[in-house]
Amino acid sequence: MAKNKEIILEIGNVRIKACDSLNVQIEALEPTFIPTKKKYEDRWRFKGYYPNIPSALKRIVTSELLVNKQEVSDLNSHLKAVDSSNQMVLEAIDKLLDHKKCSGCQ
Repeated sequence: MAKNKEIILEIGNVRIKACDSLNVQIEALEPTFIPTKKKYEDRWRFKGYYPNIPSALKRIVTSELLVNKQEVSDLNSHLKAVDSSNQMVLEAIDKLLDHKKCSGCQ
């Protein structure tokens, strides 16, 4: 029986979930072929375990998990996509920090 794990942060098609008291995991929403239905469906796919949120964020950025590979056609479009994904990560970090500040104020 699968346990529902807390989603710590969701950025575009990638999310970071609490795995246990010591680790977090990354999942990406990707088209996955379902043999019984003979078609593709978007499903959350496991990408790895990490000891903390900063390590998971670093993996998201370095592996370019937020970059849509189908939309990249040349170097300039790739650089724009990477810049956009980096900006998405920075905005998510700001929201997470603001939420923690507000939670600590009460």
